[in-house]
Amino acid sequence: MPCYNKEPYLADAIESVLRQTYKDIELVIVDDDSTDGTRYVGEYYAHRYPKKVRYYHNNSNLGVASCRNLAWGLATGDIVCVQDADDLSMNNRATLMNEYFTTHPETQVVYGSCGVTDVFNRKMQNMTAQDFSVFRLKEHNFISHPTVAYRKSLPVQYREGLRYIDDWYFYLDCVKNGVKIEGVLQTLGIYRILPDGLTLKDGFLPKKKVIQRNALIEEFKDLEEDLSEKLKVGKLQQGRVKAIMKEIPKKSVVMDLGCNGGYLLEKLKGKGCKVSGIETSQYLVNICQQKGLSVIKDDVRTAKLTQKFHRIILGDILEHYYSLTVRDILKNALGALKKKGQIIITVPHKHGCYNAKNIPEHKRDYDVDDFKHMFPKNRIKVKYIKYEDYATPIWSLIIINK
Repeated sequence: MPCYNKEPYLADAIESVLRQTYKDIELVIVDDDSTDGTRYVGEYYAHRYPKKVRYYHNNSNLGVASCRNLAWGLATGDIVCVQDADDLSMNNRATLMNEYFTTHPETQVVYGSCGVTDVFNRKMQNMTAQDFSVFRLKEHNFISHPTVAYRKSLPVQYREGLRYIDDWYFYLDCVKNGVKIEGVLQTLGIYRILPDGLTLKDGFLPKKKVIQRNALIEEFKDLEEDLSEKLKVGKLQQGRVKAIMKEIPKKSVVMDLGCNGGYLLEKLKGKGCKVSGIETSQYLVNICQQKGLSVIKDDVRTAKLTQKFHRIILGDILEHYYSLTVRDILKNALGALKKKGQIIITVPHKHGCYNAKNIPEHKRDYDVDDFKHMFPKNRIKVKYIKYEDYATPIWSLIIINK
């Protein structure tokens, strides 16, 4: 619990921790050289509950991120729950987190739903936790910090020196370092909106917020979603994967342009194919290389394909580009095919749920006639991928023969 001049709210925050149904806990308070009565409150609770509450006072103001890291280092438990001095924890928060981390050993950061109250603890709204998404996190910070918990052994810490959005940077740094983050629906904490909150202080100008946010977006612009796990468990996506797999014979030499986290390449490698891939995101390239896959960072629009392939895959890639760029990508791919080679394309069906009307980042929809118009001399065929008994196909699988 980092705190700075939070005397009116600190006792409530501490009491919410002491009321936890899970009893094997400690509260580490780091006072960032407060000038009000915060020190007296902290010392009182540390004296009254010496086995539960530990209070530390900085001799100078270091900033909230430094205080978080200091408290993190001083903690002796295996799980760290974020608790700010003006927010509250639900009574069962520690119990739920202990159970979740025990049953999900691969997860390193967890967040949940969060209640919102005013300074008098009058309920204003409830922020329901959204499913974790890298794409969404790059757009805005949807994680409620008063609900966050992580393993003490986490390889990432808060960036020090930031006056705000240190939590947003923290989540994105976690993703960049391969940390698995998950959300739960349970309400874990309560965020209190205060009249003297950090973002309302004099001198904290909107322009400064915009500059910092823009710097964050620029830094993490290449961070992409690893869809590998979703492809493994997603019934809808499995239909697309199976359709592509059927078109690729055993022991083929295959290039996957835009291979994401490498799930399809893993499947093809298990089929005896010689596989390689290109991905624009260094984060996803690192994931692929950790899996032992031959994947390099490059732009699918301009990549130099010096090797010859039996099959080149473009799975759910082309809808992100306009037609002139698509033609250049396909022309480049055709030049890298062996004799009787094929380009295997999946694009969202123009009338399906993933079309450009429904997905903002899709530039336009494509169907088989678009590709026939681009390459009238090539033999092109199409198959449609449906989901269960849906009337409209979800994807079009299009094969361009050399």
